[in-house]
Amino acid sequence: MKIGIVTLWNTQTNYGGVLQNYALQKYLSIQGHSPFLVRYKHRSVILLFKSFIKKILGKKDYVQNKVVEYEQRCFDDFRKDHTSFTKQEFNSVKQLNHNFPEADVFIAGSDQVWNYNTFDGSGDPYFLDFGHNRKFARIAYAVSFGSIKVRPKFLKYISPRLKKFDAISCREYEGVDICKMAGIDLDDLKTVCDPTILLTKDNYNQVVDNHYDVSGNYIMTYFLGWKTDIPKNEIISFAKKYDFQLRYVPSQGMDYTFFGVTPDYPTIPQWISLVRGAKHLVTNSFHGTVFAIIYHIPFIVIPVGRSKERMNSRITTLLKKIGCEERIYKDGNLEENLKKNINWNKVDACLQSWRDESSRWLSNAINKVAL
Repeated sequence: MKIGIVTLWNTQTNYGGVLQNYALQKYLSIQGHSPFLVRYKHRSVILLFKSFIKKILGKKDYVQNKVVEYEQRCFDDFRKDHTSFTKQEFNSVKQLNHNFPEADVFIAGSDQVWNYNTFDGSGDPYFLDFGHNRKFARIAYAVSFGSIKVRPKFLKYISPRLKKFDAISCREYEGVDICKMAGIDLDDLKTVCDPTILLTKDNYNQVVDNHYDVSGNYIMTYFLGWKTDIPKNEIISFAKKYDFQLRYVPSQGMDYTFFGVTPDYPTIPQWISLVRGAKHLVTNSFHGTVFAIIYHIPFIVIPVGRSKERMNSRITTLLKKIGCEERIYKDGNLEENLKKNINWNKVDACLQSWRDESSRWLSNAINKVAL
């Protein structure tokens, strides 16, 4: 079947954002479908970019670093080489309706496509609220609201839109609760794994950069630029104590000078290689955690704090599924946790069970609308 995917896609620094789209397309292709990304760019993203440009004007060193950062990561090259997408970039429902990308099924997700904090009325394409004179099925896979609760006004807005879906699944437990609050009573409404978990390390090893320098013993740190109380001194002390090199990958506005070392700006294949070769990984990233688990890298997750605390739900959902809740950092336990053994056989069994369950859900959802 021809399947259009509507998700967040145009990041230049967030590895997970690129990989979740790649993983869903790769998985669907393996299943015999023809998936493609609908390149819809939310208006808030455009406004955010304009705000970013205004902010950096006059900051020459910052601008030069960003240019180097984007050039080295080469996200656009990865998208061109490993995913399919519409030739046109859409900015509105009107444009989508005018030049409709034909498909049998449209999938919303994964990622925070239903994040109410960026809601401004222009996010209708993420609810697949277009093409009303066309015949196609609507499925939501592993979508996220990016929050544990939403306002009544938002519930009122999404309720009629969600009721148009043929099948809905969420990435977090709280997402299912929000859907129920919006009046959704689908029998198959449930929590499923992120698309990146649908694939295995064998799949990712096909795109990994085996020539990237991951020699020596190193601890990988991967941080998104959200409000996080990162135990910087603990991390540096741990690296020195065990003679680990510190490899640092900043993302999404994270201070590139934070650890006082030259940061890595790897491509997607190099980033996977960097995770695979690490002795330990410390991160505040959901997808950083996912790939540490896939590659059996002892890890610890630093919870996001303050205004972004709501985003921790996706990590807690994941860690509960595999029985690793203790890998969440608490004051002073970084070394203790990183040195603690992980029962990878148990983790693999839990992860495979969730992968199989999620795969069945998606296959059933597609097959149901194909009848």
